[in-house]
Amino acid sequence: EGLRFVWNQPLIRRISFTTATSNLFNSLAMVLFPIFTLRYLGMSTATLGIVMSVASVGGLLGAMSASKLMKWIGEGPLIVYSAVLSGLVFFGIPAIALMPRELAPWLLAAVEFCISFLVLTYNITQVSARQRLCPKPLLGRMNASIRFMVWGVMPIGSLIGGLIGEFYGVVTALTVGAILAMYRWRACSFESWRNPHRT
Repeated sequence: EGLRFVWNQPLIRRISFTTATSNLFNSLAMVLFPIFTLRYLGMSTATLGIVMSVASVGGLLGAMSASKLMKWIGEGPLIVYSAVLSGLVFFGIPAIALMPRELAPWLLAAVEFCISFLVLTYNITQVSARQRLCPKPLLGRMNASIRFMVWGVMPIGSLIGGLIGEFYGVVTALTVGAILAMYRWRACSFESWRNPHRT
């Protein structure tokens, strides 16, 4: 029943595919993130901890800003903007490989801050939309079905990313993940929110 409802509700279906493709390709890239930062960039574990702390601040600010941004630009546009922009910003991670090593921690902290901000904004907005669009008796089954979809792809992405990293290098895997992640915009577009009943 949950899967049937998710598939038949156009906006929730698009949100589900957007989140699933995002998680799939982000997992493909981010499984190699520690190797990229600690081995390839030569960062210390303490520096990586600071970078991730900065990213967490971005997520906190994103969570605090989501409701205000929804009122400002609208629920649908915010979902689209945050999904697309987070994909674009993700390109900054493999691009750091081309930058001077002394700039890497600063650039990585900025990129991770923006990604966390946008991801939290997206998640809060799309979950709110899903709960509003779903009949209350189906909320549990709808959420369980979507969790199965959007989390179930992550081990697959991690496996593929590990294989790409093993045979073609860490930076290549990060770049492939960033490129493929941009296809998430096809699953979540302004057009779908202008025509919510269009299948």
